[in-house]
Amino acid sequence: MLNIVSIQGRMGGDPSIFAYGEDKEKAVFSVACQRDGKEATTDWIPCVAWGWTAAMLKRWFRKGDSIILYGRLETYKDKEGKDKMNVVADRVYFPGSRKDKYDETLPDEGSEIVYADEDLPF
Repeated sequence: MLNIVSIQGRMGGDPSIFAYGEDKEKAVFSVACQRDGKEATTDWIPCVAWGWTAAMLKRWFRKGDSIILYGRLETYKDKEGKDKMNVVADRVYFPGSRKDKYDETLPDEGSEIVYADEDLPF
């Protein structure tokens, strides 16, 4: 049996990061996916990621960023006994270029980089 989910949308907010143990992180976030049709509505999909995927989300994804994720659907009961559902993201991707958001001018290969004394960390 298969339990595979793929989603493309935008981050609904910055991911909330929680630490578990010494080296394991959990990221909780939502993805907004717009439906096509005459009455365009938005679905807010609750998602969670663990470990390396959570660390990647923490470092690179912010509210409004485009995201593609692959994972699985998970059901559970909350503290009040209500059935809940979320997507466990196993892999996340940038659907487009990050250049527009993080535009850094890189020096030409072979050119010398000169730093001012106040820029040096020592």
